[in-house]
Amino acid sequence: MSWSKLNKVITISIALLLLALPVAACAKPAAPPPQPPAPPAGTIAVEPPKIDYAKVQEMFAFFVKLRNLSPQAAAALPPCMGILALPVKFTGTGWPANEMVFVDLVIPPDVEIKGLDRSRGEDSVGIAVGTADSTGTFDAIMEATAKLNWLLRTDWKPTVTPDLATIKPLPNGTYTIRATGIDQRTMATVTWELEMVAPAAK
Repeated sequence: MSWSKLNKVITISIALLLLALPVAACAKPAAPPPQPPAPPAGTIAVEPPKIDYAKVQEMFAFFVKLRNLSPQAAAALPPCMGILALPVKFTGTGWPANEMVFVDLVIPPDVEIKGLDRSRGEDSVGIAVGTADSTGTFDAIMEATAKLNWLLRTDWKPTVTPDLATIKPLPNGTYTIRATGIDQRTMATVTWELEMVAPAAK
């Protein structure tokens, strides 16, 4: 092949390539593969399913005895602190084996809680975490720190001790507890009745 013919072939090839580039740039990207289905969700239950004010008061008396507080010291504390002496346990079955299960308390839109960024779509706070066994059963407890942070809405001092003067318990009402697996679509809910302050007189 002569040099002139080769030059023509190269020129035509480059022209065709340049014409193809805009078409390739406008081509739609390949659709992402479909997402696999979510693992099946199990169940979630809370014990006790209802915390009433009478129980909180009863547990406050136990809390005072447990801490060996003087009558003066006890009088300076709000009765809602009895929640710290009340065991709160979450259980569930039917979860994927060995899956971590995160237990959250959904906060109603009209309830303010520190650390909850609603501008980012957050609507809940983490209150416990457990791991399902080989049969898909899990249990978890609510630690005192979670009770102080989320049920009593307590601030903390620089000494990392709760500032009891700032206690502001969640309003009485029915709340939603949400359990999720590693895959956020694997979800179960249950309601929880909270009454940590004296109900309004009827």
